[in-house]
Amino acid sequence: MNLLPDGRQQTLMDEADTLFLQGFEPSRIFAEWSQRGWFGRDHSSGDGLIDQVLLFRVLGRRLAAGPFLAATLAAGLTAECGEGELSSKIVAGQELVALAHVEQDTGNGTESDRLGTLRAFDVPRSSYVLVVRPDSATLVERSEKDTLQIRACIDPSVSMGMLTLAGDAQCRGGGDWWVRGGVLVAAMAAGIAEATRDDSAFYARTRSQFGRPIGTFQAIKHRCSDMAIQAEAAWCQVAYASLSLSAGHEDAMQQVSAAKVVAGAAATENSSSNIQNHGALGCTTEHSAHLYLKRSWVLAYLCGTTDYHQRLLLGDASAG
Repeated sequence: MNLLPDGRQQTLMDEADTLFLQGFEPSRIFAEWSQRGWFGRDHSSGDGLIDQVLLFRVLGRRLAAGPFLAATLAAGLTAECGEGELSSKIVAGQELVALAHVEQDTGNGTESDRLGTLRAFDVPRSSYVLVVRPDSATLVERSEKDTLQIRACIDPSVSMGMLTLAGDAQCRGGGDWWVRGGVLVAAMAAGIAEATRDDSAFYARTRSQFGRPIGTFQAIKHRCSDMAIQAEAAWCQVAYASLSLSAGHEDAMQQVSAAKVVAGAAATENSSSNIQNHGALGCTTEHSAHLYLKRSWVLAYLCGTTDYHQRLLLGDASAG
């Protein structure tokens, strides 16, 4: 099994990366992705998932802000439900989708009521909300009767709020969308692990102390080596999980859980090490090091926490 991207896939990643290098604003990046149809990669094929994983790896590296995950999952869900027109509008960026998680389940009333209170991301200007759970995915149309309380997110570039929905469900899907979301989140985490590794390695080569680069000191170079191992392990597990999921392997869910755990740990640990490697500069908000750590904490929450996926893995191991 080849874990390396082919020429077409490398070109795809290079095109995505170029948009960030050109210095576009986050909304412009999202619009460019919409125009290129990247949210609508063929969800029915394995290549579509793998392409999306590679693109989300770039999103992680560049700390991209916006409803990328919600748009990708909602486009696939609506296509699966036969809502082709709505799917096309989501892919084109004409309909914006927020992403939500269930905080509590009332068990009474309408479908939207049973969703309870949701922690939602990127709600402003959204027309729909995608609610993902381990056993289901529900796309709900926004209503004037919705209640939203904006909350401060630990990542200042991410919009978050507590949302109660009053609208009707547009379409529903199974837990496979939670799993697909998990591997895309893991790809972003792997991108963060790689970006912080590269950031530390560059700083270690260029920052001098006592007349020589700080990368020559054991405390720095050993930490950078550990970061390189973490990043490599994260991406290898994410790549294998995406290939297993696209091929329909029996252990695909376990591989996705492992990717979420390994990549999530690599993102948070590498981000913390990057702050330490930058010394006093890394502890200031003027540097981007803290943003990687905060984003990794947000990603650790999406589509299952580390504890959630560890319990799945331990349960599968004990059952075997």
